[in-house]
Amino acid sequence: MSMYETLLGIDEAKAGDFLDQFEADPYPFYKMMREMGPVVQDPVLGIFHVTRLDEIEEVFKNPTVFTSEANAPLVKDYFGVNMLHLDGDAHWRLRGLIAGSFTPAAIGTYAGNLIEPVCDEVIAQTLTGRKTTELCADFCIAYPLTVIARMLNVPMKDYKQFQTWYQQIVAGMNEYPRRGEKHKIGVRAAQEIADFMRPIVRERMKDPQPTNLIGHLALSTLDGERLSEDEVVSFTRQLLFAGAETTQRLIATTIYGILLTGVKDQVRGNEK
Repeated sequence: MSMYETLLGIDEAKAGDFLDQFEADPYPFYKMMREMGPVVQDPVLGIFHVTRLDEIEEVFKNPTVFTSEANAPLVKDYFGVNMLHLDGDAHWRLRGLIAGSFTPAAIGTYAGNLIEPVCDEVIAQTLTGRKTTELCADFCIAYPLTVIARMLNVPMKDYKQFQTWYQQIVAGMNEYPRRGEKHKIGVRAAQEIADFMRPIVRERMKDPQPTNLIGHLALSTLDGERLSEDEVVSFTRQLLFAGAETTQRLIATTIYGILLTGVKDQVRGNEK
């Protein structure tokens, strides 16, 4: 009997043990949720999981019934006011102001001038003087964090500090709903990011230039409105976490899939 089944009512168990097991391997829990139905209440957090496409689309299309404010207890501690817990006009205002900095044209510029060169650079750093490397720590995490740091145009020496802050936030958020030492450290890391970014944001918003992401955000307008200093600082924190978190997992999963399925020779062949 798994911890997941235990917590769903067959027997009593500690929420902490469940969350540790979920973090190590969430897929058995996801599979069980889908089998139980399209809407299932979480046995630990009390929230509802929506597991099928039709019902998920209904949730997204009906914010008057299904509010994002449920995310607030988790995300506001780390990111302040942000899109992840806002509904309606407040959500669409922030989304619209930020989206202008991530147009296809902007992404295309990043790809040629930043994303590909940084990939080569991080790989070179990873392999220098080594026969082996720890792929997730040395590349999958370092790569997106370096790209984000350069998009924000922060000083070179601060990239490693970004990685430390990121890892502390991840550990703190993974502890939710527990609020132990990891949570405290994670919240402190998020505040340190805000303290680090605020003077940079403030200076660049005085004379915004479209040569870096903060300049783009400062210049963005929607119905005559602009982002405030607090909103730009909040978004930089959110980008550091969400952008790196999703990307590093995608990279690691892709590489794992290539190695597991035996298509690495085909991938190498495409290099030519």
